[in-house]
Amino acid sequence: MSRLTVITPFARSLALTAALAVPLALTAVGAAAAKLGRQVDESALRYYAATNQIERYQAEMNRLKTLYPDFVPTPDMGAVAQNPEADLWKFFAADKLDALQAEIARRKQIDPGFTISDDLAGKLAHKLARRDLIKAATSGNSAKVLSIAAAHPDLGGCTDLEVAWQIAAARRKTQDTDGAIASYRTLLRDCTAPADRRATLQKAIAQLGSKAEPLVAQSGLDGNATNDAEIALTRQQIVGQLADQNAAPVDAERLARFTARAQAKADAGDLALIGWLQRAKGNHADALASFERAAQAVSGQSDAPALVTKIDEGTVLSLIALDRRKEAFARVEPIRDRSPALGALFLDLGADRFQGTPRPRLPDAEIAAYAAVAGKLHSALGAETLGWYAYDFGESDVAERWFDMSMTAKPSQGAARGLVLAAMRRGDRSLARQRVEKWRPTYADLGLIDLAPNRQRPANAKPVSDPIIVAFQSAQYRRCVDLAQNRRPLSTDQSLILGWCLLKLERPNEALTAFNQASAGPISVRRDAEYGRSLALLAAGDLQAAGAAANAPLMTGARRNEIGVALLADQAIAAFDNKRYVEALAILTRRARFSPESRRLTMIRGWSLWHLGRPSAAERVFTDADRSLSTSETRRALAIVRNARNPS
Repeated sequence: MSRLTVITPFARSLALTAALAVPLALTAVGAAAAKLGRQVDESALRYYAATNQIERYQAEMNRLKTLYPDFVPTPDMGAVAQNPEADLWKFFAADKLDALQAEIARRKQIDPGFTISDDLAGKLAHKLARRDLIKAATSGNSAKVLSIAAAHPDLGGCTDLEVAWQIAAARRKTQDTDGAIASYRTLLRDCTAPADRRATLQKAIAQLGSKAEPLVAQSGLDGNATNDAEIALTRQQIVGQLADQNAAPVDAERLARFTARAQAKADAGDLALIGWLQRAKGNHADALASFERAAQAVSGQSDAPALVTKIDEGTVLSLIALDRRKEAFARVEPIRDRSPALGALFLDLGADRFQGTPRPRLPDAEIAAYAAVAGKLHSALGAETLGWYAYDFGESDVAERWFDMSMTAKPSQGAARGLVLAAMRRGDRSLARQRVEKWRPTYADLGLIDLAPNRQRPANAKPVSDPIIVAFQSAQYRRCVDLAQNRRPLSTDQSLILGWCLLKLERPNEALTAFNQASAGPISVRRDAEYGRSLALLAAGDLQAAGAAANAPLMTGARRNEIGVALLADQAIAAFDNKRYVEALAILTRRARFSPESRRLTMIRGWSLWHLGRPSAAERVFTDADRSLSTSETRRALAIVRNARNPS
């Protein structure tokens, strides 16, 4: 054994090859043995050959020959001896890394001193790290991507662009914009193949948007490639502008080139993008033209359903903006089931067909189609539309079900009023009163509904119908004001109604005058007039007077609380506008005990925390707001806070 410790690996291979020479010459005999159907376990023999353990190989051979006198090892045993890692390299080449690791573990179990070559060990570690990095990138774990890349600096580069792009993208996603730019710049500098540089530039634009602009000049690409890069940059800038109205606008000349190219190539996606940009700018005629070109370009492409749907949506919205609602309805009706957005547009436009004085008698099939979409989308608008339609045709039970769905989907005064009137028509005045009491604090106009039982009038008596009240109940607020101004003097009841109409038209000072006049009426009118006065003072910005009005003797507890909550909201806004951030937060905290925060107040809370040097708390507020409903306002707030906390 001592002699074996100094023998070189090459000499060991020669010795083992010689040891194999005689048995391998007996292949014919082995073939004959095979015919006998004997199965000989060669695993140990193969292992000793692979690891150049000559003595053990010979001992195992002798053992097998004793058991099977005609045994001959398989013909490739010599090849294994020449390259002891041959089987392992086969696993490596086939990317069977788990099998390779299992085989290494098996050999270590047989021989604890077994080790693989440095070459195989290094390449295996590299390939395993690459696999883990790709897996982390696929799962969105950018921090792990960067951790693996830091531990294995040999990953990526021009020889493995897929990994290099993933590392750069991970830097961008972790707000390390400068690091991402540097990664792309290095690839553009070091990679010589034009196709690789072009692909790298495209990846950079997709990740960085307009921040990739300096890389275009550094790419070393020809004119066609840089033109393509400019198109991609413009596309990203348009997307950014649509997502954030505060983003820098696209350069006019560049946009003109982008538009000309999209029209020349009939690029449906880019034409649609231009349409959305024109809509955002308020150029609805240009938007419609672009959407129609996009629709023509995408016609017949069954493999782009999402694009087709967005083009149709843009077309319908543009027609609505141009006040071509009938055309818009004709366009959306046959495709109403293609997406929730198109379904909602169908309900909005279709509601027009249910209106009129008297209401039109629509075909049952049309009503059923409208009802199907309203039910599917659980639409408050669609349900209320059907509720009033059924109510006006005397179907109170059906109307009540639709009004109830509307209130469940999105509470509104119209649906609440419908539920009150439907209960009254069914003769359930107790339920009607309960509903008025429940919703009157939110919808003050419900208090104007006459809940008294109908009294018998002489047969020749004419029904009383005040046009001012009728106009108000029909939401014709300007007509209400016009009628009141042409009828002087007004009764206290009429002054009260005039006050509500003026409030609806956002004319609080005039409304205050009307409510003051109504305060001379009977107690029921005075009670509502006091409530109206406080709302008018709030709307006019006189917070102190509004607070005093809220404490009037006739004010109910519910209304007093409502005014108090509204006062606190206005005080918080005023404090924030005057940069009294501590005071704003204190007021918001006090208000939150009585009522949920509106979106505007939530944003004020977040920015107050930000200005007070509490970025973590501000980020939590903005994150919650963004999760509830992501808008350009919440996304911009999050970007500002996160960029400040993690500067590039």
